[in-house]
Amino acid sequence: MLAQANPFGGPAKPAGGNNAAANPAQPAAPVNLSLDPNLIIRRYGDLRPGTPTELAEAILICTQISRTDIARIFIQDLEKLNISPAQASAVQKQLGSAFLFELSLNPKIQPEGSRFATIVNKGALAYMQDDARIKSLIANLASTDKLTRVRARDTFKTLDVGAAALLGAALGDPRYSENYREIQRAIIGMGNVAVEPMIGYMGVSDEKHQARVIEVLGHLGATRVADQLVTYAVLEAADSTLGAAARRALIQLVKTLPTKRDAMAYLQLQLDRAVSGDLMLPVDEFNRITLWKYNAEQAIVAPTTHNARVVALVLATRVSSSLYSLDLSNAQYKRQFLRSVLASSKVLNGMGQPLAAETLQLVSQESPAYVLALLEHSLAEENYPAAVGAAEVLGVIGSEALVYAPSGKPTPLVRLLNHANRRVRFAVASAIFQINPQRAFPGCTFLSEAAGYYVKTAGTRSVLTGDVKPERSQTWSGLLAQIGFSGDRARSGRDLVRMAQQSADYEFIMIGESIAAPHINDVVYMLRHDPRTAGIPIGIVVHDLSIGRANPIAAIDPLTFVLTEPVSVEGLLQQTRPMLLTAKYQEITTLERLAQAKVCLTWFEKVLVNQQQLQFYNVQRQQQAMINALFVPPLSKPAATALAHIGSDLAQRTLATFASQDTEILNNRVHAVAALKQNIQQYRVLLTRAEILKFYDLYNKSLASPQENIDVLSDILDAIESPTKTATAKP
Repeated sequence: MLAQANPFGGPAKPAGGNNAAANPAQPAAPVNLSLDPNLIIRRYGDLRPGTPTELAEAILICTQISRTDIARIFIQDLEKLNISPAQASAVQKQLGSAFLFELSLNPKIQPEGSRFATIVNKGALAYMQDDARIKSLIANLASTDKLTRVRARDTFKTLDVGAAALLGAALGDPRYSENYREIQRAIIGMGNVAVEPMIGYMGVSDEKHQARVIEVLGHLGATRVADQLVTYAVLEAADSTLGAAARRALIQLVKTLPTKRDAMAYLQLQLDRAVSGDLMLPVDEFNRITLWKYNAEQAIVAPTTHNARVVALVLATRVSSSLYSLDLSNAQYKRQFLRSVLASSKVLNGMGQPLAAETLQLVSQESPAYVLALLEHSLAEENYPAAVGAAEVLGVIGSEALVYAPSGKPTPLVRLLNHANRRVRFAVASAIFQINPQRAFPGCTFLSEAAGYYVKTAGTRSVLTGDVKPERSQTWSGLLAQIGFSGDRARSGRDLVRMAQQSADYEFIMIGESIAAPHINDVVYMLRHDPRTAGIPIGIVVHDLSIGRANPIAAIDPLTFVLTEPVSVEGLLQQTRPMLLTAKYQEITTLERLAQAKVCLTWFEKVLVNQQQLQFYNVQRQQQAMINALFVPPLSKPAATALAHIGSDLAQRTLATFASQDTEILNNRVHAVAALKQNIQQYRVLLTRAEILKFYDLYNKSLASPQENIDVLSDILDAIESPTKTATAKP
C-alpha cells in the first residue's frame, strides 16, 4: 500500500513529484468524482460518503487501490466532521490499528494520513479513558455503604471492554489499595467481556499488580494464559508473589498443579499450535485478530489489530521463551526459541528492515555454524522470516569459511542464492556482501547474478499477463491499471517466461489457459524451476472452472490459482487477493525493491573499484542491468557511480546520453556527468567521432534553453575534452 504505480507505466517526472511534495494538501483528482475513469471512484461520486464510518471505508478502499489522491479528499471531509471520541473508537475498530499505522507512514498521503491516524487513535483512547461515569462507579466500589458497592458491581456487569480496561488499571492504582478486592469482584462479575483486557495487563512490570490480575483471570477461566501461569508455577518460589498467584489460578483453571515434565509437554503442545496457526481466537474477515496490549506510558491497555499470522509468531515467541526457560540445556527448546525470536523480530520490525538490535545481539552469541544450521532448519519449516533473520546474523558474525568448500562445490550458504524465496536470496546475498570474500569461491557468479536480478526494478507495482489473444491480455492490463498495477503483456509462453526472468517487479502473473509455444503446463514448470520466478504467484484464467488443465496444476502448486475471466474491477480485486496474500507476512513493496536494488548497486561499485582483485565475480555481465537502473530516478545516482568504473563504449555512451536529456532530474544528470568524466579519465574516450559530434550539435541547438541545461551539456563536452586538456597542460 506504500507504493502507487504510474498509470502510464513509466517513472514519475520530477516536476509532478516536487509539486506533490510542496502542496500535499491539494488533491490531484477532479472535484467531480462522478467523472473519474475508475469505477470505484465514480461510485463514491454518486453516493458521496458522509458519516465517519462511510468515510473510513472509502479511505480504506481508495488506499488499497492506490488512489491516495481521493483518499486525501475523504480524510479532509472526515476532519470537518469533528468526530466524537465514540465515533473515533468505532472508526479505529473498523479500520484496525495496523492500517492506521501504515497510513501514518505512507509518503503518498502525508500530512493528511498521519493527521487522520492521530485523530482516530487519540479519540479512541479518549473514549476509553475519559468516561466520568465509569470513574465514578469505580469510586463507588470504595464506598462504605454496602448497597452502593453492590449497585456499582451490578452496573459494571452491563458495561463493555472499556470499563474492564479502566478497572484493570485501578488494580494497580495505589489510591484504591484498600479496595482491590472489590475491584476484582467487579471485574469477575463482568464475565467474558473482561477477559481480553485483563490478559493485556499481564504485561505490567509491577509484580503485585500482575498477581492481582492473575487471580482475576483464574476466576474468569482464562485458559489462554495457562502457558504463562505454568511457567510461573514451576520457576517461581511457592511463597513468591507471582508463584503463589499462578498456583492458585491454575488450581481454579485445571484443578491441579503441573509437574515440570507436565509443564514442558503442555508448553510444547501450545508452541506447536501457535506455529501451525491454531490460536483459538476470533478472526475477522481480513484474517485479523484483536489483542489488548499494555501501554506503560498511559498505564492502561488498548486494543491492537494484527494479521493472524503475526499474532501466531508473537505467541510462539512467548511460549518458546517459557519452554526454553524450563530447561536451558535442551537443544530443541533453544532452537525453537531462537527461531521464534528471529521470526517475530523480522515481522514486527518490518521484513524489509534490519533485525532489532537486541535480537541481533542475542543470536550473535552463537557460532556461525550454529546460525547456519538454524537458517537451514527455518527454511525446512518454511519459516522465511526466521531464515531471513538468521542470514542477517551471518552477515555480522560470518567469515569466508561459509563460502569456501574443499569439495569444490558451492557451500550450503552459497546454494541459497538460488532459493525460491526472494527475501531469503537477498538476505543471503547481503550476508556474503558483508563477509566480503577476497578470492574466488565455488558459485561466486551466483552472487553477481542475484545482485543483477534485484537491480532490475523499475520502481513500480507490476503484473505480467499472457494470452494468445492480445486483446484479452490487454483487457486484463486495463483492469489491473485501475487497482494500481502497471501491466506487461506477452503473446507466447516463451516470451512470458523470458519477461518474468528479466524483471524484479512482478507481484503475480496472469496467464490464459490457452497460452501456446509452449503450453500452460510447460510454462508453469519453467517458471517454478527458475529461482527468479519460482516464488511469483500465478493465476490461470479459464473459461470453465470444471474442466481444463488449470485445476490439476493448482492442486499440486500452492502458488498457482485458477481464475475466471475478470469483467470488472471488483471481481478482479476479489480474485487476486488470495495471490497477494501468499506473501504471508508482508508484501514486498516498491520501496523495499528499490532499497534492495541500491544495496546491490553499491556492491557492484565496490567490486568494480577493485576489479583486479575481485574480477572473479564478473560483474561486467550485469552492465545492462546497471544501465536500465540509470533511468529509474531513485536508482540513477548509484547506477551512474557503478557505471563510472566499467570501461566500455556502451557505459560512456549511456552516461552521456542520460546526462544530455533535459527530461531527467537535474541532480541525476549532474551526477551522471561526474561519472562520465571519471570513466573517461580512467579508460580514455571510447565514444566514436560521430557520437561526439552529436553532443556538440545538441549543445549548439540548446543555447536558447534554460541555463542549467546549457551548463550540463557544456560539462559533458568538458568531460569528453578532458584527456586532451590534460595532455596539453603537460610540459
